Amino acid sequence: MMTSKSRPSRSYDVVIVGAGPAGCAAGLTLLKRAGVRVAMIDRGRTSSWKVGESLSPGVRPLLDYLQLWSRYRDGGSLVSFGSEAAWGTDQLTGFNFLFTPHGNGWGLDRSRFESLLLNAFRERDGVVLQPGRVIGVEREGPGRMVLSAEVDGQPCSLRAKFLIDAGGRNGMLCRKMQGTRVGFDDLVGVAALMDLPVNSVVAQVTQVEAVPYGWWYSAPIPDGRLAVVLMTDADIAANLKARHPQRWLELLKRTRHVRQRAAGADFCEMPRVVSARSTLLQQPSGEDWVAVGDAVASHDPLSSSGIPHAMGSGIHGTLVAADALFANGELARVYAEHIHGDFRQYMQSRRRHYLQVSRWADHLFWKRRCDTIRLDPAAKFESISEASADLASVHLAKPRLNELLKVCCVGQPVHEAARSFVDAFPGVPDEKVILALQDLVFSGHAVVRNTIR
Repeated sequence: MMTSKSRPSRSYDVVIVGAGPAGCAAGLTLLKRAGVRVAMIDRGRTSSWKVGESLSPGVRPLLDYLQLWSRYRDGGSLVSFGSEAAWGTDQLTGFNFLFTPHGNGWGLDRSRFESLLLNAFRERDGVVLQPGRVIGVEREGPGRMVLSAEVDGQPCSLRAKFLIDAGGRNGMLCRKMQGTRVGFDDLVGVAALMDLPVNSVVAQVTQVEAVPYGWWYSAPIPDGRLAVVLMTDADIAANLKARHPQRWLELLKRTRHVRQRAAGADFCEMPRVVSARSTLLQQPSGEDWVAVGDAVASHDPLSSSGIPHAMGSGIHGTLVAADALFANGELARVYAEHIHGDFRQYMQSRRRHYLQVSRWADHLFWKRRCDTIRLDPAAKFESISEASADLASVHLAKPRLNELLKVCCVGQPVHEAARSFVDAFPGVPDEKVILALQDLVFSGHAVVRNTIR
């Protein structure tokens, strides 16, 4: 078996894993510093359309910073004038980008956009290792990281003083560095790309429509195509059989607004399921690595912040890398505080947006997002039933719910039981555990004093 010492070896100052917007923004920022050797390893582009069709106006300062604004502006993206949503009611309400500081947004072909970023990285002497994949990572010592990889199907070792994980929600590098990722939901998009009828006219806005089982959005993109996506939870999508083209079309036809936009359109990419979970990496960086983009924090598409957030964190993450390479490494703490503070604000905003939809408060999708904690975390358990087949909660699956019941003890405060469970299952957020305990109390499987705050 070939070891890291026997493989052909390549050495760099920084290796970036992932060549999406976050990875490219990180690489382009690092290359502003003369003499830094930067490589980016990525599986390579697929022929399939990539979800992520809209850019908010806030991306312009980032492209300006990367010296790519004029190239992007002249590259044929559609101007987007804003969005319209049937959210709190079934009537569409519009939001116009023209009144924002940076003007209009854009409807884009995501693959073309990422190619623009990657080509700029190559032109500025960045090394692209594609197609490539990381198999393992070792730390030989401080600032001596070794990636076991395959590039063009051949095994090799990549040596670096610093690593940047821009590998998206899966964040393989962070997993190998023992990072804990907390998942706040199981949101997925069931996404299809459609060819609009010849000579059809579609308003250059993103359209959103709430439905009992989630929400739909549609966005025009270049070349006369329309991206149409159903957003719901993974288990709901499975129960609806939403990934099957005929069933997906049946659900689309039940919408009020999105179906009108897609009238007469034909599939050019069949529906497929993509993850859209809100997640947070508890430790955003280490002594010689940092996570950026969706690898460090991923947002609900409702926030419209995906690509700007990815690029912004890519730029900020390189400051951590440069600080580790050329200074005292203290920026890692500042970066972590920024990531966690930004994510708290995002979660508060996310909750406010979902609470605006009260029409389906008892439906599973909306209940998961709008439930309020009424159980006093300081309340103590008076009695606890044994695990049973009728345990149920919208916030935890039954196997985990049984495990939660096992950590509860008579006389124990609710918050201590929640902490014991989170210690055993660190990927589950505290709020979800408290809400699941609340379900157990309200269903009579546990009794506490001072139930309601």
